[in-house]
Amino acid sequence: MYRKVLVPLDGSKTAEAVLAHVQKIAKEGLVGEVSLVKVVGRQMMMTDGGAMPVRLADAEQSKKYLEIVEADLRAKGCKVSSKLLEGDIAEAIVDFARDNNVDLIVLATHGDSGLKRAVFGSVAFKVLHDPHVKAPILLIRP
Repeated sequence: MYRKVLVPLDGSKTAEAVLAHVQKIAKEGLVGEVSLVKVVGRQMMMTDGGAMPVRLADAEQSKKYLEIVEADLRAKGCKVSSKLLEGDIAEAIVDFARDNNVDLIVLATHGDSGLKRAVFGSVAFKVLHDPHVKAPILLIRP
């Protein structure tokens, strides 16, 4: 049994494809708690005093999104919590998994795509190859 399963989401339907799989293994009694996370990136803003990190505007929207997904999973019988993280996406996922003793990470092979993916690289690839990840990773191809 997996006591804590981490499900990183980015708000896309593609990334949400993993939820059906998580629900299935939860119904089979293989999951204790599901932790949903969404990472809000940071950008640097130049000021007279130098560079200053600024949160991107979608933090409130992301929080509402997580609340909706959390409520849906809870209604389907899953024990679930959610957390909005800030920073580099792959790094934040890896840090959360380590700091919260996650037993399994379930994520889609693709999330947001297009130019954004070409610029930032594949989050799934970065998480999969991070040497600090100790939990098994279940990659779901949407």
